[in-house]
Amino acid sequence: MSKSVSTKKVLSISFLVDLLDVIINITIAVITGSTVMLAEALQGMADLTSVGMLLIGFRNSKRRSNKQHPFGYGKEQYFWALMAVFLIIAVTSTLSFYSGLQRWMHPETINHLWVAYAALIISVFSNGYASILSLRKVLGTQKIGRLKSEFIESSDITPRITLVLDAGGTLAAAFGLITLAIYGTTQNSKFDGLGAMLIGITLLIMALVLLATTKSLVTGKSASSKTKRAIAQAAMKIPQVNNVLDLRTMVMGPDNVLINIKVHLQDDLSTDQIEQVIDDIKENIRRDLDGKAHISVEPETPPKKRINFKRAKK
Repeated sequence: MSKSVSTKKVLSISFLVDLLDVIINITIAVITGSTVMLAEALQGMADLTSVGMLLIGFRNSKRRSNKQHPFGYGKEQYFWALMAVFLIIAVTSTLSFYSGLQRWMHPETINHLWVAYAALIISVFSNGYASILSLRKVLGTQKIGRLKSEFIESSDITPRITLVLDAGGTLAAAFGLITLAIYGTTQNSKFDGLGAMLIGITLLIMALVLLATTKSLVTGKSASSKTKRAIAQAAMKIPQVNNVLDLRTMVMGPDNVLINIKVHLQDDLSTDQIEQVIDDIKENIRRDLDGKAHISVEPETPPKKRINFKRAKK
């Protein structure tokens, strides 16, 4: 996989593609009277609103930390991502399925079918291009075989959401194209309704996938196993560190992690030496991690070496 694109570019392309989809599909829905095109317009509006929310989250996450938010605003992206998911579930997928069900029950003739074909073909290619950009961002420099692990473990949720939105848009347009092609062959208007229902179901599945991946980040997910290994290895590079006893992390935003690490140090170190070792551990971790880190280092004695001091009797 080639070099990753920027998050800003991924969001910008997705926003422009979704805006184009909304304008074209609303126009074609009016011209043709097709519920597939209406569902496509609803799907485009959901994607456009969702990407707009992601842009708000992306912008707000760049704000500097302050007294009220000492660890920064990185989780703004997760909040707005969750809002986007609820919008898709509560509004767009429901309306798409309902409009398709109504057309299934009350079929109507579609006018200017070739115009709908052209719009759906454009939608397949435009959403497909946006999907490729999001895929490149999710993978970074990794190979395609690493997609599942990168998708699950990455703390940068924005390209994951745009990937699912754009891939869902591509599938929705493909379903619509297939069902309208069947309608064109059979002249059975129920297939127009079937296409809209399939788009609604696609949107619902897409939203549930996003909900599952967003929830853990909102509720305090730990850093990936790869990141935790890098943290432990950075600490162990210090000669005075005997072992890492405990490591706890929390993702605070894309490229921003909260770290609490407990280490067993060599015996007979002076207070000044311990302080220097702690500073060295922090410096190593920050150097090895690609991003911000809020680090707390605690020297601790292993349980087997602890001495219990009993209180002297009065």
